[in-house]
Amino acid sequence: MSPDFLDKGKEAMAKRMMGQITPSETPIAQAVATSLTTVEHRLAAAIDSAHEAAGTGERIRHDPDERKDSLLSLADAVAEQRVQDWWFENVGAYLLDNHERAKGYVGLSGDEWRGQLRRWYEQYHEAGVVDTPLDEADPAEIGTVADRHIRETFGISLREFVAAIVNWSRGEQLQGVMFGPIKQYTAQVRRLEEEIEQRDERIAELEEQIDGEA
Repeated sequence: MSPDFLDKGKEAMAKRMMGQITPSETPIAQAVATSLTTVEHRLAAAIDSAHEAAGTGERIRHDPDERKDSLLSLADAVAEQRVQDWWFENVGAYLLDNHERAKGYVGLSGDEWRGQLRRWYEQYHEAGVVDTPLDEADPAEIGTVADRHIRETFGISLREFVAAIVNWSRGEQLQGVMFGPIKQYTAQVRRLEEEIEQRDERIAELEEQIDGEA
């Protein structure tokens, strides 16, 4: 039996074994998901305490178990090469209306997207919604109609739709799902710091006024 035959046999066996492995059930996936959700939960709890001390009335909703399940299901989606479907089901469904319909616009080229904007404008013109014919409309008018259509159909702005859907990127969306909460919490910390600074400044101004009147 030749070495090449043995190598091919090992490769085939490895592929069969990989097909039987569910990534979300592996110890490393479980450990990574647990570590990340633990860090997020502690950060969220600390921010909640800061909000309570500052009297803002804000709270962060963070369910560690739900978050862990989401990360593990993403691991399976990556292994099965269905990240885009996973994203639309788990993120897109909350980001915009008619998320399944939005899939058709992912990855359009510049020319394809401009053509789509013109078709929407033409539909609105034919329906009597806009008076200016397509061949006389300038880019701003076409963009305004597109923004209206996107808002009415998907519930977000044209700019948001282009960023999240038309320019959808597997790598960027994976990073967003993995590290989005930590970035969000960090932004909240900065915002809370600004609010506290502004409040302290107002208090200092009031104290100066009181001292001046005394």
